[in-house]
Amino acid sequence: MRKRIFIAMVCLGTFCSARGDNFNMPSATFGNNARTITINSTKTSSDDINLSFDGLITGLGVSGIVTMSHKHSLVRILLIDTDDATHLIYENVYLKQFSERQIQFHNIAIETNVLKPTSVKSIKIIVMDAELHLDSITVVPHERKFSLSNREIEKCQSASREQFAIYMAKEWNENLRLCGMPWIADTTSISKLPYSQKKIILGGKDDYFNSYGLEYFVAGYFVYPNESTVNALTSTNSTDNYTECFDWRNRHGVNWLTPVKHQKQPNNPNNGNGGCWVFSAVGAVEAYVNLYYNQKLDLDLSEQEVGVCSNGGSLHIGGDEVSAIRWIKNNGIVDEACFEWKNDSTWPCSEKCNNPSEHIHISNISSWRNRPDSIYKAAIIIHGPQVSAFVNGHTNHAMCLCGYGIVRAHDTLHYIPKYQNPPIAPSFITIEENSEYIGKTYWIFKNSYGIGTWPDYDGYYCAIMENNSNFYCTSILGNVTSLNYSDSDIAVTDEDNDGYYFWGLGPKPSHCPVCCPDTPDGDDSNPQLAEMDSYGNFTPYVFPYPALTVSSDSTWNVNRTQCGNIIVTNNATLTITAELTMNPAAKIIVQDGGTVIVDAGSVVNATVDVQSSSKIILRNNGTLYLKRWGDLNVHLGAEADITYGRVLLQ
Repeated sequence: MRKRIFIAMVCLGTFCSARGDNFNMPSATFGNNARTITINSTKTSSDDINLSFDGLITGLGVSGIVTMSHKHSLVRILLIDTDDATHLIYENVYLKQFSERQIQFHNIAIETNVLKPTSVKSIKIIVMDAELHLDSITVVPHERKFSLSNREIEKCQSASREQFAIYMAKEWNENLRLCGMPWIADTTSISKLPYSQKKIILGGKDDYFNSYGLEYFVAGYFVYPNESTVNALTSTNSTDNYTECFDWRNRHGVNWLTPVKHQKQPNNPNNGNGGCWVFSAVGAVEAYVNLYYNQKLDLDLSEQEVGVCSNGGSLHIGGDEVSAIRWIKNNGIVDEACFEWKNDSTWPCSEKCNNPSEHIHISNISSWRNRPDSIYKAAIIIHGPQVSAFVNGHTNHAMCLCGYGIVRAHDTLHYIPKYQNPPIAPSFITIEENSEYIGKTYWIFKNSYGIGTWPDYDGYYCAIMENNSNFYCTSILGNVTSLNYSDSDIAVTDEDNDGYYFWGLGPKPSHCPVCCPDTPDGDDSNPQLAEMDSYGNFTPYVFPYPALTVSSDSTWNVNRTQCGNIIVTNNATLTITAELTMNPAAKIIVQDGGTVIVDAGSVVNATVDVQSSSKIILRNNGTLYLKRWGDLNVHLGAEADITYGRVLLQ
């Protein structure tokens, strides 16, 4: 019974914090056997402390004062044990951005409130653009009579991390409100993970990384700050000629992206969740295949193959998305069933199957960074979703870039808070008229952490780049080859019946219909939008073929194709005795007093508009084939004699 009481004290001790407006960082309450070691040292740069304590410990906390004055300020204190495992003791970033900020803390033990019996190798101090005065370190010596099970320890540590995440989410929302920043914070599945896992997911190259709150981002436009020392191009207010928004999730009425995947699955105890570099490349290839064939094939391609065969990095600690897409260009990529996702670098490349049901090749790629916003926009519009990554100092994260937009005043960013009593996060924020972000470009990314998790519920999120030197992109170019599809399978469609066709991202296929303009349809879901310029803007709609006017009696007795409208004028008669194939978007317009006779002939893809005082006559099985959009429209006062003919749907 005594053991259980002690467990409760240890676990509940991490919850000693207020829940009102003066919400404090959760601090630990240690038992009577805890020992305090005076440090009394001020640090303005990173350092290690060799703790003069012999024996095993089961808890450790720190006390002191942190002073921060810069948006890049970061203080992090880590325990490195003799097994070289890393435990987060204390962490804080600069939040109140308009004045110097001083934080006093006492017995903070984010991941060290309860430990398995361990020996301390060192205390690692990270100080960047800040000052740390470390007063003391409190340690809890291991006592066998109070030993906890591994399950009990993990439960206490999880509770402590959650309390810290709640504290930080509240702090971030306070800061975002004061600074007018365009995003909302809340606890997420990432913010509550152990430090060692969270560092890998957030792309931390080392312990000096600063995530700037990304693990708490849940809605809005996340801001990636400028940390680069490169002579960089700053993302400025958009003054280029490009369309304000372009998103491949809704082009031609179709979402061309494949379903959002989860790089953490399956739940492998050996994984480090470092596979974002693979998912960025594979996600872009899957979308490009859809667009190349102009079909929602939604192939599921193998991230595991690229992760373990490309030598581009590790699925445990991260890698290079450019190496991943370059490997796919040089070697191709098999389907998921051939080499299923293991999230484990220890699976050898030889484990993939010998007879894949699909093997995709792409012919070319092009990579760049540190370019004006307009270059990235052009790449998205012309070449489709991009392989992309944000590399900022000691942090990087790779995703599939699929679109962009412009921040406007009064944009309302909605979020459904998880915590209701009281809520941690606001349900919405609005971009104020004086916001510094108005006119900035935000970029739309497909993440690889599933749907309903982090950072947003639909698996996508938007971000603003303060500095494009941190922004890497790779376009997929040229042809696709497949085991199951060829260029003859490229769909050529006129879904909106405006006379313009869409055929994907490649050149105009040879199997396009006769009545297919050289200019592709820029929006195959809207008949009023067709020709799109290289900036994504639409020119006024014009039917792509001129009309043919029949103003005197004529007989067509040879098969022919007509791409434009046919206008039969007053007192003229058009007699069709052969096969007339119409452009599905074109019409036969019989004006007042005109006559059309189909005598043993046929009209394919027919749409006929018979106006008042005009006639349509079918003789000797003359046939109108109405296809999809086709219609026989006989106005009041017109005559339709179809007794000896046929009107059929194709």
